[in-house]
Amino acid sequence: MQLLWRLVLEGAGMQVFSAKTERDALDQAAAHRPDVILLDLKLQGGSGWDVLDALNKDPSLAEVPVIVLTGSADAPSDERMGRATYLAKPVKNKDLLEAVRAVQASGDAPAER
Repeated sequence: MQLLWRLVLEGAGMQVFSAKTERDALDQAAAHRPDVILLDLKLQGGSGWDVLDALNKDPSLAEVPVIVLTGSADAPSDERMGRATYLAKPVKNKDLLEAVRAVQASGDAPAER
């Protein structure tokens, strides 16, 4: 899915950085300080939850909006999510693009879709 989402976002003129592991995700976020972070909860060798916790604890990244992508039918708890919002997988390309554009336009995470 990562490649498909990358193609969709790049096709819309967005610059995309990707990571497959927890460490790489945090390194990419620190290096590029993106406008929005799309975070799948399943990562190679780690958990998206751990990445989200680390982002929320890092003063330089805590304000970067995060859209969590989850295959769970249940909404993640507000306590665990913090400022992040989520999109339930499978995510339609149109919904992904709308969510990212909403974050870019407002600087805040979009409502759940």
